[in-house]
Amino acid sequence: MQNDLERLYFEIKEQIQKVDFSKLWKGFTPLKFALYNEKECFFDGAYVPKTDAFLGNTAISYNGEMIAIWNVMEEADVVLMASKMIHEMFHGFQQLNQESRFPNEIEALYVYKYDDANLSLKLEENRIIASLLDHFDQNEYQRFLQMKQYRNRNFNYEFHYESCIEQIEGTAEFVELCALKQLSYEKYQAKVALLKERITTPKNLIPTRINCYDVGALLLLL
Repeated sequence: MQNDLERLYFEIKEQIQKVDFSKLWKGFTPLKFALYNEKECFFDGAYVPKTDAFLGNTAISYNGEMIAIWNVMEEADVVLMASKMIHEMFHGFQQLNQESRFPNEIEALYVYKYDDANLSLKLEENRIIASLLDHFDQNEYQRFLQMKQYRNRNFNYEFHYESCIEQIEGTAEFVELCALKQLSYEKYQAKVALLKERITTPKNLIPTRINCYDVGALLLLL
């Protein structure tokens, strides 16, 4: 009987092979991937020694190539896992293409201010995004752009940091959504509904970094 990690790997691989990557993002192609847990690591169809490089869910350079990795901590929906692995593959694609818009996360811990006025405007922007996804209205869209311009002028550091996260993580989450749409339209619809709910829930504005994943994805969807 196959080990659970090995079984999950091949189930995820089977789902990924169903996805037309040419419809996700121009130039994006699949990367190899690894699943790991506290004790072992399964990469490219075989068990390999687990090293300190395997940390978190991300993309790393391993043996001279960029790969996606995922820390398996519990039972998971294979279709959703496949879409999330494609999300991490896209981070590898970003690094291979020398993406330069990564924010300075250490600096942001000290400099980013959770200002009430900024967060109130951001929440209203998020509500407009959710509304426009249900029914597009040009006047509301223009109001949305004006609000973003206002925040850019008056909360420049915060706006720039948020924009970087929306661009880096938001694009990866958008690609994840597009992959999920190919694999299961029902699960895609449920995920979009979840993101819309999350960005319009006030408590989710903190920490702003997590909120920006969803905002960036929905902006691209819009």
